[in-house]
Amino acid sequence: MFYSGGVSGSTLNVVNSAANPLSYSPVGPAATPIYNGIGFNPVDNFIYGMPAAASNHLLRIDATGAIADLGAIAGVPSTFVCTAGEIDDQGNYYVMQNTGDQMYKIDVNTRTATAITLSPTVAVSDITFGTGSGLLYGTKNGSGELVSIDPATGAVATIGSATAGVTFGAMMGSNTGDIFGISNSGGFYKFDISSGIRLKIADASFLGANVDGAHCVSATLQLPVDLSITKTDGTNRYTPGSTTVYTIVVTNHGPFDIVTDASVTDAVPMGIPAGNVSYTAVASLGSTTAVVGTQFGAINDLVTLPVDGSVTYTVTITIPPGFMGSLVNTATITPPSNYSDMDASNNSATDTDTNPIPFRCSDSQIFYSGGAANSTLNNVNYSANPLIYSPIGSPTTPIYNGIGFNPTDGFIYGMPAAASDHILRIDGIGSITDLGPVANLPSSFVCTAGEIDDQGNYYVMQNSGGVIYKIDIPTMTASPITISPAVAVSDITYSVTTGLLYGTINGSGELVSIDPATGTVVTIGSETAGLTFGAMMGTGSGDIYGISNSGGFYRFNIITGARVKIAEATFLDANVDGAHCVTAELEFPTDISVTKTDGSTLYTPGTNTVYTIVVTNNGPFGVMDAIVSDPLPAGISSGDVTYTAIASTGSTTAVAGTQSGAINDIVSIQPNGSVTYTVTISVPATLIENLVNVVTVTPPAGTTDTDPGNNTATDTDVNSLPVKLINFDAQAEAGVSLLSWATSEEVNSSYFAVEHSRDAKSWTIVGFVESSGESVTRQDYQYRHITPSPGINYYRLKMVDADDTYAYSVIRSIQQVDTSSAGVYPNPVSVQLFLKGIEKESLSSLTIYNGAGIKVFTSLSNLQSVNVSNLPDGLYILVVKTKEGTQHTHTFVVRK
Repeated sequence: MFYSGGVSGSTLNVVNSAANPLSYSPVGPAATPIYNGIGFNPVDNFIYGMPAAASNHLLRIDATGAIADLGAIAGVPSTFVCTAGEIDDQGNYYVMQNTGDQMYKIDVNTRTATAITLSPTVAVSDITFGTGSGLLYGTKNGSGELVSIDPATGAVATIGSATAGVTFGAMMGSNTGDIFGISNSGGFYKFDISSGIRLKIADASFLGANVDGAHCVSATLQLPVDLSITKTDGTNRYTPGSTTVYTIVVTNHGPFDIVTDASVTDAVPMGIPAGNVSYTAVASLGSTTAVVGTQFGAINDLVTLPVDGSVTYTVTITIPPGFMGSLVNTATITPPSNYSDMDASNNSATDTDTNPIPFRCSDSQIFYSGGAANSTLNNVNYSANPLIYSPIGSPTTPIYNGIGFNPTDGFIYGMPAAASDHILRIDGIGSITDLGPVANLPSSFVCTAGEIDDQGNYYVMQNSGGVIYKIDIPTMTASPITISPAVAVSDITYSVTTGLLYGTINGSGELVSIDPATGTVVTIGSETAGLTFGAMMGTGSGDIYGISNSGGFYRFNIITGARVKIAEATFLDANVDGAHCVTAELEFPTDISVTKTDGSTLYTPGTNTVYTIVVTNNGPFGVMDAIVSDPLPAGISSGDVTYTAIASTGSTTAVAGTQSGAINDIVSIQPNGSVTYTVTISVPATLIENLVNVVTVTPPAGTTDTDPGNNTATDTDVNSLPVKLINFDAQAEAGVSLLSWATSEEVNSSYFAVEHSRDAKSWTIVGFVESSGESVTRQDYQYRHITPSPGINYYRLKMVDADDTYAYSVIRSIQQVDTSSAGVYPNPVSVQLFLKGIEKESLSSLTIYNGAGIKVFTSLSNLQSVNVSNLPDGLYILVVKTKEGTQHTHTFVVRK
């Protein structure tokens, strides 16, 4: 861009447009003749002009500022005084003088001119060429209005209305069609060739006289500028189904006074319908925007910005409920083509919001919040004892309370600890979103307790304790539930197994249940230690836990109201609260072991043996309601067993005093605590088998045993007597009791005494059998009792050692038939023959033979009579066999 002028000589200056104000650098020294009406020829890159005095000569100025007089121009009068000139994109040189009635089109190669009559006449101080329109432009001397001149017809058109009468002695065009001018009053302006409006974009000094300007109209006239754009909605999270509001600010940081027609675009984010986007725009003083009122969809605006001017857009986006992924919004400002942005890095601004990161029920995290000046949400590490807290995000405000984990969306919800009816949502990085007020909840509500059930219903209470509110989070509405009797608790939790809420009474510390359907409050148990629990948590198994404001992590029994401290935990100072997904399990690692011994590997039948059972919690966590079972050993009856139990400090057992039978106890044991059982078994004198005693401890739900291998203990004692009896059998045989037995091993054995009884109570020795004494192989023995009693007979062995210790075998019984009374009747018989003296249950078979020894009847049923009416008269023999193996023969006569 060139600017020339001078009184005694003309100086051609290169205009430095890199800064505001513009500065001028001379191209060579001042030269004569003084010239005017200069234009840059894009065909040969020389500047052409004419003398400022009357002349028809063509001057050419080179890159050193040297002037060459090319001679007279044919067709231009010698009296011509040039005041305005320009060369178009084809190299045609147009010149005018102040008379304003005629313009000349000069061919600089042939130095010939064609006159163009102007209509109406117009006087201008300089002209320039618009490449887009093909017209010449200048400003009227005096009124300052912009005019266009058609070089083909000479038609002159006034553009816009009269403005401040500023004379422009130097006009310049560019390949963008934009036109500029340096005012004779100072200042560098840009013109709008449609409206005629001119805007000062930089300061520029006036060179005094005979000024003129030139610029290659085929080249871009670029001015440096720094346009910036910012965009933010003040968050990096969004919630589907809600709205987010962005603020976009475009600013001109200069150096030029004003930038016109800068383009501002803001596309609709991917995944957002255009109808979900609305925006408004406000321009600062001196700035302009094409946006009027509220618009919808993408922004595509043209703005005018003075230095330090700005346009601010407010964009509201309604996010669809099902929207997923990142919400990416990019706004851009693009300078007009005649401006070169010095810092293009700030021409674009992107705001990215991500879907708030929820927590996951499957992670089964325990959350503990608190703080006096602000709230910190902590993840509780419960893999070790004491519990460890890890902050999630930074401490934040407002201070909140009554938090609950929502299993339906994975977020934690709470309320301000001060009076408020607003709900707060806390995401996976600890960020808080105020969701606004809840309908039907008083604005004076001060939340002290809260929980969310398995359906996502949010229950909140305050210390007045007379009402609990059930909040529907999606609709932000609350339903009051009157509770009776009124109760003040510091936190509540929910049990999925009972459908009830639980908390501890402030002051007394008793556990209470609250029915969310009816508001009924029930006190559970009679816990007296006045602990306050400001943080309560529920689990998927229905168990509930709490962190005491005095320190310590407890588990509660919702049936008895008892609580057991299972870990150490510190108190967080103020406004504490706890949360856990009520549909997720909580598992605490610990090692529960059991031992059992009677100090011996032998037992003696007929004596007592005493066992010591010790159930120990090796930590790191305490356990509540572990089950200890010790069934009766084989061969031992319930009346043979008695036991007692003693719990260490802080541990409990359900056993009180001396109990009998199998152990089936429920215990709670502190880390490193124990419960010790003393079990006494009266071993029956008849016990022969091994005395095997197995005890088991079963951890409760919510406890993971790190070493299940020590959950069971077995104590096995063998019979201390020297004989190992394999079997002992008894059977009736022809009125004799045959007893047989076998041993697998005998050590220092003396003899067997065979004992007999009619009632299994009173016993008499009926015989002796000498034993082998020493043996490791099978030994078989028999004894015949030749005088058994009719009916049932009982037998047992008394196995006697060489040192007179003994043991009894099991008892066997057999049925003996009284053969002395056995017989048949009537005899002779005509129709039905009856048996007598033999029990029906003892009969095995009946067979009848005739006098010739031929079998005529047989039956395997236990009949006590036989129909003989079909037998011929004569002598017959009846053979009766019993199940005991005896056989009886009777003779009878059939006579009809």
